[in-house]
Amino acid sequence: MSIKDRDIWQAPLQRHMTPRQFVTITKELGLNKAAAGRYIGVSARTARRMIKGTSDIPTSVALLLRLMVKHKEKPLVPAWSREQN
Repeated sequence: MSIKDRDIWQAPLQRHMTPRQFVTITKELGLNKAAAGRYIGVSARTARRMIKGTSDIPTSVALLLRLMVKHKEKPLVPAWSREQN
């Protein structure tokens, strides 16, 4: 692991994600609000709250989404089903 890669994990600003950054990154990954929610394991309502800034974006989500963009990975989003909600 290079020093630059290690810095991504250690830098506090990289561990935090603003609602605007969440929107930008999910769009870059080709996800709408509902698909973003399904991918990170929350409801569409919670994803909307993250976008509005009324719910915090967990550090694990911020790190996952940033790494996916960095490594040009596309998410495999589970299909919606009534049983999941």
